[in-house]
Amino acid sequence: MQYLPEEFHLTASARAAMIADFQYFHANPELSFQEVETSRALRERLEAMELSGALTREIIPVTDTGFACVLRNGSGPVVGYRADMDGLPVAERTGLSYASRATGIDASGKNVPVMHACGHDSHMSLALALARAFAANTQLWHGTIVFVFQPSEENGLGARAMVEAGLWEKAPRPQIMYGGHVVPRPAGWVNLYPGGVLPGSDGFEVIVHGVGGHGSQPHRAVDPIVIGSAIVTRLQTIRSRMTDPDRNAVVSVGVFQAGSQDNIIPDTARLCINTRFRDEETRAIINTGIERIVRAEALAAGAPEPLIRQIRQVDATVNDDAAVAALRDVIAAELGEENLAGETFGFSEDFAVLGQSAGARSVFWLFGGFSPAQLNPAQGEPASNHSPDFYADPELSLEPAYRVGACALYSQLRVDS
Repeated sequence: MQYLPEEFHLTASARAAMIADFQYFHANPELSFQEVETSRALRERLEAMELSGALTREIIPVTDTGFACVLRNGSGPVVGYRADMDGLPVAERTGLSYASRATGIDASGKNVPVMHACGHDSHMSLALALARAFAANTQLWHGTIVFVFQPSEENGLGARAMVEAGLWEKAPRPQIMYGGHVVPRPAGWVNLYPGGVLPGSDGFEVIVHGVGGHGSQPHRAVDPIVIGSAIVTRLQTIRSRMTDPDRNAVVSVGVFQAGSQDNIIPDTARLCINTRFRDEETRAIINTGIERIVRAEALAAGAPEPLIRQIRQVDATVNDDAAVAALRDVIAAELGEENLAGETFGFSEDFAVLGQSAGARSVFWLFGGFSPAQLNPAQGEPASNHSPDFYADPELSLEPAYRVGACALYSQLRVDS
């Protein structure tokens, strides 16, 4: 059972190069918008890639670290493929021989450990393997591939930054945009879901202004901790009382910072709020509810006007139904129907911005990265993305994930299409 021509199946040396790339990127992560060495290493590998036939290669800088690599092989369709590059401020504890020991300076100026705890090392290694394979086999396809190497997915800002910096004015606009993400499922498992596969996510920073004072004289103060606590409690009614119970809606407070000493009432409190949604109506209800609750609680306490600032804006990832159906048939022929699933997931991604801004259809899949040992119930729950224990097993997971990407690109660009 096989869809791809034999030439697109990885040789032993190509597979070894892909695993070596993974190990390099895993050991050398960088934080969002700081992917300087990562970007350089990717460009060096792409520039060293051998080209066959009349293929041309153009590397197009877009942001400080984000760039596109365009492979042109005559006339034909234009297809996009995205790989994200950034790591997370997590201290790795996988015990791998190539575990990260990197550190970086986060947005607050703190020196923090850095890890590829979300699998972007896999995504970059796969994109490089795909670029090499298509560069070496130009007789089998025609058209243009735009590989987008994106910074700063983890904070939801990178795709929009690339678009605002002129990505689709500098690089050809694709008719279809592809991408994938590793998750803690068995290596070889692939998830293709038509429609809304991932929710959107917004984030807000709230500064509650009060009036500071002595802990023994609360009547002379306006306590922002009490106001903030009321806000946290009231926010829970957005899900329970304002949104349709049949629609996905999540409101979480991830940061609540205030005060420095037990007998001092501070004059400010800081909250950071995260939301999840799958449709724009629910998004509007949540966001309006947050603003109304924050302002109303401050007003009720006689506090000054609070500051509300949006810090994250990620649209829901919605796959094109017809494109998913076509790709599902292709991947079933290559990997077997038994390895395909169709589920929604709860995390968010800024991938959708790339296709929307190009006027392109989008397909985003999820693929399994774990070995049987990583999924052994005797070891407890498998490590989730963003965990210090998370990593994709490169020996087992990369090759089937490569075949998914190759199927997607080849299905659009094959010479008989």
